[in-house]
Amino acid sequence: MSAIISDTLIILSDLHLGPGWRHGELGSLFGQHWLLRLFSLDKKLSQYLEQGLAAHDPSVTGDLPLYLSTLLWKLKQEGYEKEDFDFHVVLGDVVTWPDERSFDFARRYLSWNWVEDIAGLGLHREKLLMIPGNHDKLFKSNLFLYHEFARHVRVEPQPQPGRSYLVSKPSGNREFLFASIDASVYCGKNLQISKVEDLDRLTNFELLSCRDHIARGKVTEELINELVEKIVRLKRGESVDGAHLKDYPTATKILMIHYALDFKKVVSTSLWKSLSNFAVPHECNGIEVLLERVKGEFDLAVHGHLHSPKVYYCGSLPVIAVGTSAQRTTESPRSFYLIKLTESGKIFAEHHHWPQDSNGFKRDTNEALTCELAPPRAA
Repeated sequence: MSAIISDTLIILSDLHLGPGWRHGELGSLFGQHWLLRLFSLDKKLSQYLEQGLAAHDPSVTGDLPLYLSTLLWKLKQEGYEKEDFDFHVVLGDVVTWPDERSFDFARRYLSWNWVEDIAGLGLHREKLLMIPGNHDKLFKSNLFLYHEFARHVRVEPQPQPGRSYLVSKPSGNREFLFASIDASVYCGKNLQISKVEDLDRLTNFELLSCRDHIARGKVTEELINELVEKIVRLKRGESVDGAHLKDYPTATKILMIHYALDFKKVVSTSLWKSLSNFAVPHECNGIEVLLERVKGEFDLAVHGHLHSPKVYYCGSLPVIAVGTSAQRTTESPRSFYLIKLTESGKIFAEHHHWPQDSNGFKRDTNEALTCELAPPRAA
């Protein structure tokens, strides 16, 4: 790529910071519940939680800040003139388990240059954008702990459950609009679960109902109407949330959501994957209605959740699915995206990953994942 890069974004997702549960703790527990066995959900649910509740990999979290520094240096060698990336975006699942201990480690890792004998990211608050994911409210009816964490990191106010929050950011001659969407499904009340044994106190029906809120997303009509109204107000020149744009049509507008905009385009359609998704649904209901209502309003959408990196399109809207950036896993490589923008408005997606047979991050040469994005067509 010969064009000079004017703006850059680092897109992280599914860091899963904090301690995890040990393998094998859940199988015998779920096997005690006859209703789960009746629907053959005991093994699938325990397997999902054991994999999904794995902690971050310290070798990955320790290497990531150093790799980003090297990546920035290489960009400068290519003509990039700024002293840092313009923005760092974290697309949810900041922690594996939403407790004070995990969020405290996440706060220090994101904010400090050094934490617990490993390098931290040391991100500046004005360059950091975040949204919550399903793990950030796991077994909870609200985002209280996540919002407290965000307040201590001192980032922009976060969306309330099932709502949106818009923020604009200048970068040189370009304006950015970031639309943060919370589409998580919440349980009706906080389930008092702080260790694996606490799951044993749940009834069969409480455990079965967990399928509805553990990993599934839902875009409600209220959320859609709210976002559409905010866009209309921005176009009129009004201030909305933390956003005010001098020129709405020329701003680079990015939709941020944790859940996939098109589940089937990201996840394998194999029988095993289909059964696993039946056991623990991961789709986001109502997302297609949202996309239709905001058609033509965004230049790019980014999401995480499925731990599967992918570049795809919903209609003409380019979408980047980011893998897990730091979780200890053998299911998929750890990864993140570097987004490059030129003065002319071209957008390039550059995938960086930590392959299973590697000992560090490197640029992905797969042209399906590292590529120029086609500009969206106007509605």
